[in-house]
Amino acid sequence: MNKGIVRGEFGGSVPVQFKETGERFGVRPIVVRNNCSLASEDTSGGAISRRPRLLLLDDNPVFLRALGRLLETHSFNVDMEGCHKAAFNRVFEKGSVYDLALVDVHLKGSSGWDFARKVSQLPDSPPILLMSGEALSLSRDAPKNVKGILTKPFSVKRLKQVIDGWGYSV
Repeated sequence: MNKGIVRGEFGGSVPVQFKETGERFGVRPIVVRNNCSLASEDTSGGAISRRPRLLLLDDNPVFLRALGRLLETHSFNVDMEGCHKAAFNRVFEKGSVYDLALVDVHLKGSSGWDFARKVSQLPDSPPILLMSGEALSLSRDAPKNVKGILTKPFSVKRLKQVIDGWGYSV
């Protein structure tokens, strides 16, 4: 997120401000689980929501939390995971509840491509938007659920354009 400024100490919340929009919000540092075999917590509370539900998978905890909070401020329900196994468990358990998955290409112990291939075998797999710090393109053998690649760092404006392409307003 090349348009963001992070200031402050890691005691409590870290204030973040996006230069492009002037939006401000606090980011609480999170710890990414090292033991990926653990089932992740369900933070949805079982409530039915009409807001689009996104799965965000990135092993960088600062980026994960900042992007997750930004999307939440724009009326998305966001489940955040720092581990590919826990993210797959969420998709497997919840099925088609996700409208979109934003997945980092380079993950510890796996890749976004591997995650997409595995998820594409599920009957109700969500569309996946891969994120990468490298300029990549989709090949013909890409899983059918991979709809595009967003190059990091990206601006809030670019993220909005891409998500709007799925019919959701940010």
